[in-house]
Amino acid sequence: MITIREESFENIEEKWNLLYSKSITATFFQNFDWIRIWLKHFSDQISKVLILGVYENEVLIGLVPFSVHGNTVDFLGTTVVEESASLADYGDSITNAKSVDTVWREIINYLEEKKLKGEFSYIREDSLSYISLSKVSKKREVIEVSPFLNLPDKWEEYVAGLDRHDRHELRRKMKKTEEKGMVLVDYDGGKKQIEELFRLISVSNQNKSQFLTPKVKDFFREAVNYFFPQNKLMFYLLTMDNENIAVLFGFYHNNSALLYNSGFDPRFANFSPGLVLNAHAIRKSIEKGINQYDFLRGSERYKYDLGGVDRKLYKIFI
Repeated sequence: MITIREESFENIEEKWNLLYSKSITATFFQNFDWIRIWLKHFSDQISKVLILGVYENEVLIGLVPFSVHGNTVDFLGTTVVEESASLADYGDSITNAKSVDTVWREIINYLEEKKLKGEFSYIREDSLSYISLSKVSKKREVIEVSPFLNLPDKWEEYVAGLDRHDRHELRRKMKKTEEKGMVLVDYDGGKKQIEELFRLISVSNQNKSQFLTPKVKDFFREAVNYFFPQNKLMFYLLTMDNENIAVLFGFYHNNSALLYNSGFDPRFANFSPGLVLNAHAIRKSIEKGINQYDFLRGSERYKYDLGGVDRKLYKIFI
């Protein structure tokens, strides 16, 4: 017997985490603690939280966290906040492979009964949810891309796999920064490094500076401090003469490295520090046995110079 229920965020953590650990659809941005931190800082940006659980014989087989705006629902966390960009790069359900169609059928029936429209943002084209929803959607459109690259077992294989021009440029730029004494520094959990993260993101371009509102900074501080001790945080600095030149941070999820945000000091732009720092992060990921480097949303040129291949992200209308 299939049933659907509205769930309380405060009481669903244990079931959520168990289902999430087995889910084939959930991305990092459906992690309970990511959403918990998001709600702590941005719940005032949404009118209602709607968490729908789908059960088969009292066993939770699907969970979809939504935010409600008027009569429209979207994935929780993909909401535009602080007049800025969405803080979740992917939206999706939390379910296993065999239950995807069942879960979405029940969710859609529920929304229709409640006279709610679905506008589901940032669904990856390789998600089973995309396949399931495409069967019943009124409309779907590509709203963004998220370049990624599959990683080989060795750094040399990765470099050899780039096209001739990109391979030559990467070697030249990395050698140039090494000759200048630029070195990679790991995040150590210190407050100063987080402030350097904000400084370098802000100076890299005006849009990023406007994005880093005080509330967004507080959100980032808590997310970094929470995921760091769990070994789920990717955070590197490129330094020269004890001065930080570039920064990137992201997360590890399901054997993938997710590049969440980055920035560099434009005074050193001729060294391509952002590209070089990402190359170092790719090498570190290979050394860790990571299978994929995900640049997340955005079509910036450096992602393709490093071998990124587009993955389409859809908005699906129900």
